[in-house]
Amino acid sequence: MFPALAKLFPIHLATGFLLALAILAGCQASDPVEQAGLNQMAGNQEADRTTVNIHASSIQQWTLPPRDVQDLVNRSHAIVIGTISAISDPVNELPYFTTEADFEHRPPGQLPYMEVAYYDITIEEVLLDDGNVRAHPRLRLEPNFSDQDPSWTLPEMGKRYLFTMGRNPDSLSYGVSANWMTLTLGSDSIRYIDGTSPGYVGVTNEASLVKAIREAVPNHDFLPVGQWPDRFAAIEGDGDGEEPAAPGGPGGDDVGPTGDTGGGSGN
Repeated sequence: MFPALAKLFPIHLATGFLLALAILAGCQASDPVEQAGLNQMAGNQEADRTTVNIHASSIQQWTLPPRDVQDLVNRSHAIVIGTISAISDPVNELPYFTTEADFEHRPPGQLPYMEVAYYDITIEEVLLDDGNVRAHPRLRLEPNFSDQDPSWTLPEMGKRYLFTMGRNPDSLSYGVSANWMTLTLGSDSIRYIDGTSPGYVGVTNEASLVKAIREAVPNHDFLPVGQWPDRFAAIEGDGDGEEPAAPGGPGGDDVGPTGDTGGGSGN
């Protein structure tokens, strides 16, 4: 599905990211218990068309940002405007729906734990409601993923954002899969959380963005992560022959060492 991943990422990636890529690319896990869990989650995702957000790391390096507001809305389960009101201490967690007993055959110290933190959102307004977000307005993010992707930008305590979010498999939290899924709002500008400009046609400030999202919501047609455009498809000759869009969308700014738009995954 994403043929250039091997060229982009070194082999020593976080276990959680590898598990997510295994699902998205249809790869096989070497651990039979792990593979069973992946198969179960993949089946669940196929059934309800949700994203595979079992990790909390960035996928921005290998997917293109949305071309317009409708594309942004279609990649989301829920969209809210709100303020980060609490950030948990980092905790180590196993993949969804597993316990240590599932990995008892592994050598000590080799359990697939991943460090995550939870970001509580005080909701100001819900623009896209999945029926779950009001009860669980919380992000699950990997706080140290910037060690692998320096452009990955985390939301800050007390700051107000517009979040376009993917619901996690347990429905108790959400993820943002790239910097372009979190936007800072202003009366005269909007920016992705890493400071780059979306470049959406006709969208110049908070009011025009909210208006465009409201107009797009009735046509919401959820697009799973595995179907997001691969920024390397054209390079590999595995796509439709179109050149990748500029980072940040049409007219977006160039950012990062590889020109990525930033991000953190659904987690």
